[in-house]
Amino acid sequence: METIYCRWDRGKGEIEELSYWFLDMFLPLYLTLERSNDLLHASAVASERGALLFVAPSGGGKSTLAEAFEAGGTPLLFDDKGLIFHDDGGYRTAGSTPYRQPEPHEPGLGPSFHHTTGHSVPIGAIYFLEIVEAGAEVKIDLLQGYRTFTSLWPAFLYTFPWRKAERVRFLSRLIGEIEIHRLQIPRTRERLSEVLEHIRTHRLL
Repeated sequence: METIYCRWDRGKGEIEELSYWFLDMFLPLYLTLERSNDLLHASAVASERGALLFVAPSGGGKSTLAEAFEAGGTPLLFDDKGLIFHDDGGYRTAGSTPYRQPEPHEPGLGPSFHHTTGHSVPIGAIYFLEIVEAGAEVKIDLLQGYRTFTSLWPAFLYTFPWRKAERVRFLSRLIGEIEIHRLQIPRTRERLSEVLEHIRTHRLL
């Protein structure tokens, strides 16, 4: 196990804010360069049946969904980006910081979450979010084959060219071990509770 030390010089910034950016940006980049993990543009919560990851482009509803679970008492792992890695027990993800991602051009940190965990958690399932019309049905479909690649590949951050072949192998193994689903979400917050219930039913929570 590797220990990474970070020194804080008093008077050169607030420790909470510096800790946030260290854990949210610098450390994931360092670990990605060291080839010990991959960083996914996603949100995640720690359910009773493993971590549930929600993948979507910016504005695609992943933070809204994870924060709704957190408001109901399900521990939040991260709301915008998080580490995934493989050990002898399978694929896992780890909690990040207890703060919401700061808004652009606003100083300081966002509000903190009440229900979080800093532990690593086995990944139970990954949901690729697809926004549909407000009146459309909430649907969950199992993704298979090439569709899993096209859904997840753009979600990997820090796409260094020299890691492409390694990342293809990493993703191929991930797809073979973890269920990946498409979750169609109506374009309205008024049906958010319905979406949450569909996920709970799907995962037998």
